[in-house]
Amino acid sequence: MGGLTVGYFPYRRLSRSLLYIMRLRGSGSHYMPSKSSNDCKRVLLVDDHPLTRQVLKETLSRENLAVCGEAEDRAGTLAAIEASRPDLAIMELRLKNSDGIGLLQDLHDRHPKMLTLVLSSHDESQYAERAIRAGASGYISKREPLAKILEAVRKVLAGGTYWSEKVAAQVATKATRSLRGANGSPVDLLSER
Repeated sequence: MGGLTVGYFPYRRLSRSLLYIMRLRGSGSHYMPSKSSNDCKRVLLVDDHPLTRQVLKETLSRENLAVCGEAEDRAGTLAAIEASRPDLAIMELRLKNSDGIGLLQDLHDRHPKMLTLVLSSHDESQYAERAIRAGASGYISKREPLAKILEAVRKVLAGGTYWSEKVAAQVATKATRSLRGANGSPVDLLSER
């Protein structure tokens, strides 16, 4: 394959996973759609970068997940959800003319049974906890390998919450400090069984 120049893309960074898939597509590898199945989960892709949506669409189709819609902003997201009723929305926080955290809160209020996974270029140490509090079922960075992103998708679809070990440890530390500051030791909160 010829050289791939990232500088011409309107993105600050492309994850290694996206670059890997782009290389595969350019090297003659062909993507084959997954087999149709009645238990196929429906996924909405919400990202303002068409390349990201395309790579996710191709990847998810190989995992027996049907991409039922795409959107790049708040209005498109709300319309796509009404039209396609997805099981999961995979969304970026940075959208065209939209606040991702506010959109997450609205989606959680309007469609509480729909799952949401944030796949973002934002720093997870600053945004993951906020996204979960706003109603997201998980948060993963676009810098993660594709296998980790698929792991997050599977975990959220199975009813779990996904965030990285780093963020989970950060939240646990924050909670422990909060408990210690307010009530002394967290052990003091345990019952005497």
